[in-house]
Order: sequence, then C-alpha cells, then structure tokens
Amino acid sequence: MGNPATDPFAQEVIIKANAGNDYFASGWNGSGTNAVSHSLSNNSSVANSTFGTTQPYDSDSSRTGTGTGNPNSVLIRQIANSGEIQSEFLKDSFTQKPRISQTITGSGANAGIVSTMVIDMRSLNYSSMTPLDASTMITNTVVLSGPLINGTSGNFDNATDAQINYNTGGGFTYTAGAGPGGSGGNYTYMDPLDDANPIFEPNGLDWRGYCNPSENPNWGLGPCQGGTGGGGGGWGW
Repeated sequence: MGNPATDPFAQEVIIKANAGNDYFASGWNGSGTNAVSHSLSNNSSVANSTFGTTQPYDSDSSRTGTGTGNPNSVLIRQIANSGEIQSEFLKDSFTQKPRISQTITGSGANAGIVSTMVIDMRSLNYSSMTPLDASTMITNTVVLSGPLINGTSGNFDNATDAQINYNTGGGFTYTAGAGPGGSGGNYTYMDPLDDANPIFEPNGLDWRGYCNPSENPNWGLGPCQGGTGGGGGGWGW
C-alpha cells in the first residue's frame, strides 16, 4: 500500500498462510474450519468470519484477530514520511525481531537540527530475552549545524555522552499459543516493570483509540462503534 518514493505513508505486510486452510474453499459463509492466516480470526464460525470487517476495533481479539498474530509468521515494512519526520518499521525476517528507526530533520526555525533514533533488533529472535547492546544496536544522536552553532558542543551521542545507559530494548520473548500457526500466544518482558502481572498482552485490548471518528462517522452505533461498517484488519497481524 503506497509508494515509499512518493507517498507520505507506505506499508507492505506478508503473513504466512495456514497449512490446509479451507476458508476460501468453503466460500464466504464462514463454514470453513481452518483459518487462512496465522491468527485467531476467521476461524470456525460465521460470526468470526465477518467480525473483522464489521467490528475491527472490538476488544474480542479471538474474533477480530487483532493482536493475536504470531510474530514469527509475518514480514512488515512501514514508512511514514512528513518531510521533516521519517519513521520506518522494518521486519524483513520471519524469525528475527524488527528494526525501528526515526529521523527528524529540522526546518524553518528548527533548521540545522537532525535527531536520529535507531533500534536494530534483527540479530535477536523471539526466544531471546537478551537486551540490545547499546554500543552496536542502538543509535540515539542529535547533530546541530549552522552559522550559530559552537562547534560540536551541542551534539549528543547516547553511546558516548549518556551518564547512565540502562537499556531493556529487545529484551522480550514470544511464547506460541494454541491458535493457528502458534497465534494467540503471549509476550514476556525482562524488565519487571514491563512484565507486570498480568503479562502485557496485545489480545483483548480496546483498539478504538486508533480509529479516527471523522473518517468512520457511523458503523451503525455511531463513530467507531461496532455494527455494520469498518474495514478489514481481522486476518492476522
């Protein structure tokens, strides 16, 4: 979706198909018994087969599939570029964690400021609780330039300038669930504050905060409220 060379937003997602899926073979009546993708959605019932389209932000993840996908079954690249802020989420391996980056290039009154943040977790798989090595896997810098800048005194590099470096980035694992392709599993985090009780799960959350009411004025029960409108999103990731 979108062209990263010309559009401010572009995204490509590839999700593994479930072996032996029969949903399409059974038609759109939902009578299939095996989900198309590695998620909990579109599986075994008429209600599930349509729920992702009619109520994609519902907190019933077992129906929408939202948050239930197995990260070992998906490839993603997403780019958002406003001209001043460019962000990229890149997961180019099924088994490895992603690389997340953001560059802010100041303009106008902020010209001469470039802030770069990169967290590269691609050397870690989803069974690894080891956090990132801040010296080689994390970039966090601010570079100033222009006629009023006093040399490099205003620059910052987290690898050399931070007094204390406490990093937990990348320190999490995924345990496969009982859903198709190991979907519906849970995440465990190395930091006790992150790994609170209960363990944070993307399942069962209220995702309506991501719905723009002005773009979704009426789903039958009002803006972003379930019923008869919406759009996809129920097939996995």
